Formats: sequence, structure tokens, C-alpha cells
Amino acid sequence: MELVMLGTGHALVTRCFSTCFLLREGDRAFLVDSGGGNGLLTQLAKTGTDLSCISDVFISHIHLDHMLGVFWLLRCLAQRARKGLAKPLRLYGNSHVLDTLWQITKLLLPKAMPCLTELVHTISLEETSNQEILGRPVRFFALCAKHTPQHGFRLNLTCDQTFVFLGDIPFSEPLLPHLKGCTWLMHEAFCLEEDADRFHPHAIEHSTVLDAASLAQRLHIPHCILTHADDSDLEHRSERFLREAQSVYHGDIHIPYDLEHIRLI
Repeated sequence: MELVMLGTGHALVTRCFSTCFLLREGDRAFLVDSGGGNGLLTQLAKTGTDLSCISDVFISHIHLDHMLGVFWLLRCLAQRARKGLAKPLRLYGNSHVLDTLWQITKLLLPKAMPCLTELVHTISLEETSNQEILGRPVRFFALCAKHTPQHGFRLNLTCDQTFVFLGDIPFSEPLLPHLKGCTWLMHEAFCLEEDADRFHPHAIEHSTVLDAASLAQRLHIPHCILTHADDSDLEHRSERFLREAQSVYHGDIHIPYDLEHIRLI
């Protein structure tokens, strides 16, 4: 299984796409968040991913940079349905996400609603929810967001390897059981610690690179992926983030750019 980073930026980036990614195995893919618009279609095309490969979509919360791309995905699905080419799609989200998504879809794509309600199977997530995606167990869990309800998930890669996605808010202690034995952690890192006075990440429910890397070291997580980042120094972002992360973390660290592939197993 590989992870394909479609976007790596936060909500207001202009030099890269907002954070979303695929977990892909063979000709099947699981899309996690959808970015901030129809740039999703461009990123999918650049990675050689046909829309028919995406069997499952998870939207972690309703912020614009995580949700807007899904409407373009639904529009394409409806268009394919008219040609008899569409495959069913499973869509996961908490009730806040799903209610908002369908309200907007009814306004934006009213003619497509009959086929979308037939093709899209929605799975509403409670505090925790056990599912199976790409043939593997997945446990969705509510994050400790102060404002907008948000979910993360834990996916079993093998019997002894797991991938955990913590959404785009900082870690908090009640989430600790979900990280037990985690081998791959994807954690948001808005900016460097040295830039915290400039971006004020903690005031907007985000982390610095130092925060995220310190957590991975504390929990002895062997592989860590940092994303949802600032793009003001995009050319040197990976180099600078890596330097700060390695000052406290001694595992395998990834600071990906858009369209990078990371082999998980």
C-alpha cells in the first residue's frame, strides 16, 4: 500500500494544494479529505488516478480546505452515471459533515441528486466507528476539537503495522489509546517553532513541527509524516521542517511535497 499526497498545505496556501491524500493499493484507492476545490481533479490526474479507482472517501470535517473538492468528485460521478460508467462510492463523515454536504449538493447539483443518492452510500460516524476499507479494518474516532466536530482514523496495514491520521488539530491526551502501537503517524504541522510568533498556530488549533515531532518521539512511533503546512518558503520547507523535527525525533520522518508517494508496506 502506498500513500499519495495530493496536497500538503493549509487552508490559505497558494503555492501548493490544500492537504488531502490517497491510500492506494492496486487499482483501488481511499481518498482522505478532498482539498479546497476542483484542483482535486488536477492532482488526481497528475497521479494517474482514475476516478473509478476511488471506492471510499472520508471527510474529516467541514472546513473549506478539506471539503470543497468532494463536490467536484460528485459532479464527475453523476456525469459518469449518465454514461453508465459510474461505480458505487462509500462516503464517511460525522453527522455534521454529511448533513452539510448533502445540503450543499442539493443546491449546487440538484439534477444530479437522484443518481447520487443511489450511487453514494453514506456512513455516519459516531464517537468511534469500525469499518472495513481496502479490505482492512479501520477505526474512526472523534478528535478533541474545540469548535468544528472532527474525526481521525486508525487503519491496520498488517497484523502488526498501523497508520493513524490525526486530522488537522493538535494531539490531546484522550486520544492516546488510538495511538498505542502506531507505526505510521500523520500529524499536522502548521509551521516551525521559530515562526510561531508570526503564525500563532496554537491560537488556531494547530501545531508546530516541534510539537508534532516531540509527540512522535515520546510515543516511540517509528514513522512520522508532517503535513497541512505553510507554503511561504515552499522551496525550503522540507529542509527546514526536517531540521527542526530531527532535533527531537529520531525515527523516520517525512515532510512531503504535493504529489509525493510514500510506500507504507
